[in-house]
Amino acid sequence: MQITLYEAKNLRNIDPMGQQDPYVQLCLGRHYKKRTKSVKNGGTAPYFQEEDILLWLDQENWVENLKVQLLDEDAKEDKPIGETEFSLLPYMKFRPEDAREDSYDLFYHVQIDPKDETEKKEVACGEVTMRVSVV
Repeated sequence: MQITLYEAKNLRNIDPMGQQDPYVQLCLGRHYKKRTKSVKNGGTAPYFQEEDILLWLDQENWVENLKVQLLDEDAKEDKPIGETEFSLLPYMKFRPEDAREDSYDLFYHVQIDPKDETEKKEVACGEVTMRVSVV
């Protein structure tokens, strides 16, 4: 599987100094993660320079959802900006040359009740544009 990352737009700004360095982390299943390079001072609209990430699909993980996380690289601890998740199965029916770029909405979760961690609300926080293809 090849994921080509183009850009993100309208991201929430989580860096108090306004200098967030976003990157994308792709997770397939529990143990398989890959990430892009950070976009230094990318702010709320980073361009990922059409970076390609190759993911190996095997007999176990091909049915897992792909989790796409945008994070802010920080010296102390990377902070989540937003994420989305979707199935790769629909993309398997297309030939690589028929793959097209598409935008995916990003979300973050806000705890509604401070006493109940299961009560969360999903809040939209931008979008990421990428192309997903099976090679």
